[in-house]
Amino acid sequence: MSPAERQGLDVARELLSPAGREILEVGCGRGAIARGLALAGGRVVAVDCGRCVLREAHGTNVPSSLQFVAGRAEALPLREASRDVVLFFNSLHHVTAGDQTRCLAESARVLRPQGHLFIAEPLAEGPHFELGLPIDDESAVRAAALSNIRRADSLGLGLLREISYTQRARYASFEAFRLAKLAADPARLDRFEAARAELKRRYERLGERCNGGRAFAQPMRVHLLQKRD
Repeated sequence: MSPAERQGLDVARELLSPAGREILEVGCGRGAIARGLALAGGRVVAVDCGRCVLREAHGTNVPSSLQFVAGRAEALPLREASRDVVLFFNSLHHVTAGDQTRCLAESARVLRPQGHLFIAEPLAEGPHFELGLPIDDESAVRAAALSNIRRADSLGLGLLREISYTQRARYASFEAFRLAKLAADPARLDRFEAARAELKRRYERLGERCNGGRAFAQPMRVHLLQKRD
């Protein structure tokens, strides 16, 4: 039986109860998760290293309880023990495998005692993973992320829960898929154009039609950890 289909924001709200909590999202992208947590009552700082992405995120209705900040997961621009929650959503595997432990250590540094670290990572399987294979085979870096999460106890982060679910990535068009891939990593441009024909075939073959676009199932795994005193 496959994991239940859910939206990532719903999973985060259920596990984190964000109202009144000080939250840091690392690798926020366009800020959809950060906005959702802010609208659910959290006080959110959202960090990303992509300045173009941050400018885009700033451009649309930012709640007063949400602040976007430029920064990197390996050197978070927050003081020690200043957050109740640190959240990575689809972002830890974008850090090179050799730097992932440093990112987790930085998360532990900015968490208060008994604070929560929420990490949602895509598995290296499913239609959405297969769609992107011609430009990025992330099997190794996603496996490294899982391995490093499971060793986080050495950083003072104990595992509370591990759950799986399936979410769907939706694109209004093939061009929308292209723009999403380049927004996450502009360096993909040459690889994308070289593989355009194959990517288009996969987009049409793997995607389920939805509201004029396509939806692609992506299995996910969430680890919820807690910082010890």
